[in-house]
Amino acid sequence: RGTKKIYVRSKKKETEVQPGEEVAFTPESMKDKRIRVRSEEGGRIELSSLTRNGQKPLYRGNIEIVKTGQGLHIINELPLEEYLYGVIPSEMPAEYGAEALKAQAVCARSYAARHIKNNRLKQYGAHVDDSVSYQVYNNTREDKRCNQAVDETKGKKLYYDNKIAATYFFSTACGTTSSALDVGFADEDIPYLHGRLQEPDASGGDAAERAKLAAGMFGNEDLFRAFLDEDR
Repeated sequence: RGTKKIYVRSKKKETEVQPGEEVAFTPESMKDKRIRVRSEEGGRIELSSLTRNGQKPLYRGNIEIVKTGQGLHIINELPLEEYLYGVIPSEMPAEYGAEALKAQAVCARSYAARHIKNNRLKQYGAHVDDSVSYQVYNNTREDKRCNQAVDETKGKKLYYDNKIAATYFFSTACGTTSSALDVGFADEDIPYLHGRLQEPDASGGDAAERAKLAAGMFGNEDLFRAFLDEDR
């Protein structure tokens, strides 16, 4: 159902559905392989069969429903910038600082752009999914602070050697990152993805030693335990 009128198009006809009115599909009820749902301008499409973070998710853009031998595939088609409106609050608390939200927006945009180019989900007619397999999308409703971060960084991506950088990010950390080779993200060294201790100043003294330990030796359980047991 839609927050405004929605239009359901099959191969042969388009049906108008009033705001709030539900329309349901099952593999058995679909005569055509593909159905496309679009909303009146400014509206959102609610998928009543899903629950995300205790709420029914609302989607910008269009929804495509594809009948397959395994059931129904649901594809949300929308511009990249609007997609990010659903990614940022799902991946980072909206209460974080404005600059952190903008950094997340640039990383998320770069990440999505690489996968659009890779096109690994082309068999599904999609570029990414909405889970942690790629980046979480629309698990949390949009927030104006996150939308502002997306708008203020519009189009900005990270590049290395004239290619869009691989901007991996994570939800939980123990205070250090790892090199790409150490976690199987790549078959060769990526210069900008080297392990590093996450602290303000690791330029000298004990901090430098801890940074060296963190970057190269955390695969060793004894050394990792020693690091955790340090008085800091």
